[in-house]
Amino acid sequence: MKHSDFQIGTEFFTFAGRWRCTDVGTRVIVAISLEPRETVRLWTDATGERMQETFINDDPRNLIGPPYSVAELVFDEYDLDGCSTCADDFVDAAIEADVLAAKARFQERAERGYGKTERGLELLRKAMSE
Repeated sequence: MKHSDFQIGTEFFTFAGRWRCTDVGTRVIVAISLEPRETVRLWTDATGERMQETFINDDPRNLIGPPYSVAELVFDEYDLDGCSTCADDFVDAAIEADVLAAKARFQERAERGYGKTERGLELLRKAMSE
């Protein structure tokens, strides 16, 4: 995407998920993530002990602002090439990342000796070469 494609409220995608533009600067874009996020809640109980609760939060009220109760991230001119209005632009990259991770797991299993038979090693080598 280009800088001129952004307006406040524009929703877009990166490899990290869906975002909403919250500000357009001269050279940067500011946005909030619309993905579920880890939230930490701190409080003091009746005995004075400090308590902490961590959970995944997707409450849409967190996305109302400004000010927002979620962190805003700055995208500079180098980040804009990694933005798209279509989530499908990132599907192939995600699949490729999964394939590379699977190959790494196969390699690790082979190095640990899980493919001890000749046939097992042959299958692991074949999977690694694909």
